[in-house]
Amino acid sequence: MELFDVLGVAVKAQVPFGTLVVDFVMQERLLAIEVFGDYWHGTATAKERDARRKRILESEGYTLLVLHVSGMHLWWQQIQSALKLLPSANTG
Repeated sequence: MELFDVLGVAVKAQVPFGTLVVDFVMQERLLAIEVFGDYWHGTATAKERDARRKRILESEGYTLLVLHVSGMHLWWQQIQSALKLLPSANTG
């Protein structure tokens, strides 16, 4: 959560979304962020489940940003890049 504080964005953690629970949601940007580790997301079954999760979120207008635990050193840049591409609800 400290990373989001530094970026100055409002984020909620562990947000129920229908039958899903999303790791982080930036409602103002319609951005859902999931943190994936290889153990839970590396199998074929998990990849199918994750693709379904992405389709559900996108059908509701959200952009899904997946951050991988193995790439934690890249999270700052990945989140900043996503925020640059997504308009704020306040700016339309």
